[in-house]
Amino acid sequence: MTEVVIAVCIALGILLLVLLSTYNALMQQRQEVRAAWAQMDEFLKRRYDLIPALIAAVRSAGGETAGKLAAVSAAKNRAAVAFSPAELAQAETALSVAIQDVLAAAVADPLLNGNPAMIDIQRQLLGSEKQIDQARKAYNDRVDSLNSALTSFPQVLTARLIGLQPQPGFEFQS
Repeated sequence: MTEVVIAVCIALGILLLVLLSTYNALMQQRQEVRAAWAQMDEFLKRRYDLIPALIAAVRSAGGETAGKLAAVSAAKNRAAVAFSPAELAQAETALSVAIQDVLAAAVADPLLNGNPAMIDIQRQLLGSEKQIDQARKAYNDRVDSLNSALTSFPQVLTARLIGLQPQPGFEFQS
């Protein structure tokens, strides 16, 4: 009888260790996803901070390019109030397209082409887009890792016990 009790205690101890180990691993992965999202969010906000300078540079020169600024402002405003990652991805795609449209028009606009303020904002925006793209890839890698773990045994059991769900990736055209 005592041998059975000892065996059951050992089995329960092993099960507890497995649950604790997988719980800790899953929580670490979830935290990495959150940290990657925060990093990407920081780069997105930096790009938002560059938009007033873009608008000021284009407006100061006048010309036809200024007519394209409404799309940039509208897309930025949509991104600021996006609720879900899917809504944010749509808004960010629209913002990227609008910014690229303004930058392309600025190159063709003789009033803006060669303008030092415009050249500086273009350089900053291109750098910002690269940082956003790298951060988006890092976030999606972390999400893929977490989501893979959530479908593996024994993590799937622990995830169900604690209610951890797969996380959405973040894809948009930058």
